[in-house]
Amino acid sequence: PPPPPPPPPLPQRQEPQLATTPPSQEPTALAHSLLSELHSSTICPELPITPHDARLGSGHRGLSRAALAAVREFYAALGALDKMMGDVCKEDGFGGSICAITRCTGLSL
Repeated sequence: PPPPPPPPPLPQRQEPQLATTPPSQEPTALAHSLLSELHSSTICPELPITPHDARLGSGHRGLSRAALAAVREFYAALGALDKMMGDVCKEDGFGGSICAITRCTGLSL
């Protein structure tokens, strides 16, 4: 029998496209987008989306500087930089409270 045909050539590797936003700002924009999406969500599950035993322990969670910058931008856009921490967490009637924006995850405080 004749030998098998040679495999097709590998595709040429394309150089990655450079981001138009400086890399240091991309995580901030992503985190701000996430906060905005949570804030506008109308989903309200009865139970947490991720069961308690499957969640990352509190000692293993944290925020990067970019995420903190996004949180500041998010609350600045809501005119809430003058709020006390307790109000940011769960002030009644404040749609940007942590309770309000995390309600769609089922993990609201």
